[in-house]
Amino acid sequence: MKQAKKMAKETHAVRLRVSTSSNNEVAQKVYESIGFKEDTQFKNYVLPINSD
Repeated sequence: MKQAKKMAKETHAVRLRVSTSSNNEVAQKVYESIGFKEDTQFKNYVLPINSD
């Protein structure tokens, strides 16, 4: 994650985005502990292709 943040700064990125399952509280706590904030502006959608 340190390298990703470094590269983001070097390339003038606006933000880093990570995602996890809504019930993966361990990952959420890790992300929050290093400064990530929950994004309440965007929703994610997926289109399953091989689910009949």
